[in-house]
Amino acid sequence: MTEEENSWFWQDYWQQGQLACCLADDLRAGYDGVLADAWVDFFESLAGGTSILDICTGNGGAALLAAKAGHNSGRAFDILGADLAAIEPMAYVQAAPELMRAIRFEGGVDAAALPYEDAQFDAVISQFGIEYAGLLRAGPEAARVLKSGGRLRFVIHAAQGIAEAGAREELALVPTLGSAHLHDALRQALIAVDSLTHGHGTRPAADAAVEYFVGEMESLDARLKDHPNQATILTLGRRLLGLFESMETVPVPDILKKVDASERSVEAHLLRLESLAAAAANEGDIIAAIDALETAGMGAGFHALMDGADMLAWVIEGQKA
Repeated sequence: MTEEENSWFWQDYWQQGQLACCLADDLRAGYDGVLADAWVDFFESLAGGTSILDICTGNGGAALLAAKAGHNSGRAFDILGADLAAIEPMAYVQAAPELMRAIRFEGGVDAAALPYEDAQFDAVISQFGIEYAGLLRAGPEAARVLKSGGRLRFVIHAAQGIAEAGAREELALVPTLGSAHLHDALRQALIAVDSLTHGHGTRPAADAAVEYFVGEMESLDARLKDHPNQATILTLGRRLLGLFESMETVPVPDILKKVDASERSVEAHLLRLESLAAAAANEGDIIAAIDALETAGMGAGFHALMDGADMLAWVIEGQKA
């Protein structure tokens, strides 16, 4: 299976229309708030007509910040957002359609093997993206496509930062989720009740299947009663309960397809959390990335982006000789 095929869980996520790839309910880690504010000086320093490549763009969150900064200051940027996943932001994102139209998007792009010419862009940026491709490979690629004097800025998940900590908290739920067969239980209940309705099943069998489904949900809720990420499970529970109740108006075969989609969505969510936790960089990783950039002809440095006592991200900035 190719890397692009392995990124199906990101494609699944971006098709939900989100701009942020982590802790979307925490604005510090999304594209509004502290992190967005931290981009202002960078974009304000760019001249009109600057060509910008946003690596691992997802649905174009960082690219959108660039377009917004250009629009607000009367400077048009030439912005390209590239991602390994088969992205289509214009089809799924509702935010700022006029600004989104100012961005070109390209899917199927490996950040570690960019399909662009040497010295093609004036600036290369990434927010919570390039680290997934591997900083030691993707960093020098970013340097390669930069023009002389071109600038880069990467905002990178930090080991023990708020995003990585949140991901690991949710991943701690995996054993509990694995022991709760919610989707299978719902399938059995749907099929049993549908069979009874069509005269092929028995009332005791249908009642038993429904009781099993309800019991699985109640058991999981009890085990996670005081867990900080209980909301994740409650959301799943409400979704499955809603699917069961929709049987009054929706054919069971159609509901079963939605159950399959829900199960796939949970799998995708867990894979994204695993990717985030694995990609988060410690200080040693960042220093190694700086060394690789300098070898590729960049002058670069880094700093930690904090919000009070909370570590939000690492920031790498540099300029090509």
